[in-house]
Formats: sequence, structure tokens, C-alpha cells
Amino acid sequence: MSNLPDDFSDKKICFKMQPGILTGTQLYIPLLELSKEFNNITIEYSTPISHLIEKSKYIISDYFSSEFINREIHYKKDIILFKSGPLVLPEETIEDMKKMFILVESVNDLKEKIENIEEITKNRKRYNDIIEYYSSKKCDTKKMVSNILKKEFI
Repeated sequence: MSNLPDDFSDKKICFKMQPGILTGTQLYIPLLELSKEFNNITIEYSTPISHLIEKSKYIISDYFSSEFINREIHYKKDIILFKSGPLVLPEETIEDMKKMFILVESVNDLKEKIENIEEITKNRKRYNDIIEYYSSKKCDTKKMVSNILKKEFI
């Protein structure tokens, strides 16, 4: 980690750990130990993610949080989201996600996005119709997820 680019040293970085990390039900990544090398990194266990999002300028997530259904977040924040996941999503869903999030494929892709975040977000278009659809009652998220799971496992 000592090869962290100099231009990241002025950024405050907070990692929100999932409760499963503490209980041992999820794979532990030694972020706590690694973060001790840097004064600008904190690890958060107990603050609700909604509070962290509220305080943050940018959000980086490796999973789709239910907090991302909140339409206000999409109008006020920029969310970097890892595209890869355990399930193969339908292409139309990925196209919609590209309009709601800044999608990244890998850690190297993430690094590039962070290094250019001001330029990427400066004139980033907000797709009101997509945001409103996915954050409204018109979108039955539970049904969509069920359909994706059925296609994946049947």
C-alpha cells in the first residue's frame, strides 16, 4: 500500500465495513491493518451507511446497496460502482446502471476513475427518467431480482 499515489494523500477516505466482517460470516480483508499506514483513511463499523453517504462527496461501492434506491443520492452524489458481481445481469439493466452510476471493471479502472473524478463528474449527465423509474414504486425491485435469479439458477 505504500505506493499510494501522492495525489490521494489529500483525500479523506472512509471504508464502511459490513457487519458480517465482525461476526466472521464474511471474508475478512485486512483493511484495518493496512489503513494504519495512512492518516487519511478511517474504517467505519457502526455508522449507518446513509449517514456516511450524506457526508461524502463521492461514493465507491463494490455492491448495490438498498440506499442507492434513494433518488436524492443520484442527483446530489456520484456513485462509483463495481460492475462485476456474482450474477450475470441482463444487458438492458447494465445499460441503465451506466446511466445511474460510474461503473468500473477492476481496481485499475477504479484508480483511473478516482484520478480523473473531477473531470468525469463535472458535466456528468443525470438521466432523470432512469433515476425516477428505479427509485419509484413503478419499479418492482424484488420482482426484478427474482427474475434475474431464476434466469441464473434455472
